[in-house]
Amino acid sequence: MNEPQVLKIPAASELDAKATEAAAGGTCTGSEVVGITESLIQAYDNLVDFTSHVIERVAGS
Repeated sequence: MNEPQVLKIPAASELDAKATEAAAGGTCTGSEVVGITESLIQAYDNLVDFTSHVIERVAGS
């Protein structure tokens, strides 16, 4: 009978600043964050409008 393979987990190590930046994908400026949140708000509003439209059509209004 074969014994199950046991995975060896490497010892924990800290990332240097360059590796952290690469893993994080960079940083956003304040104006970029504002733009992202405005886009999310617009997408939400569009979804609410679409859902309301569908409900009105299904209800026969």
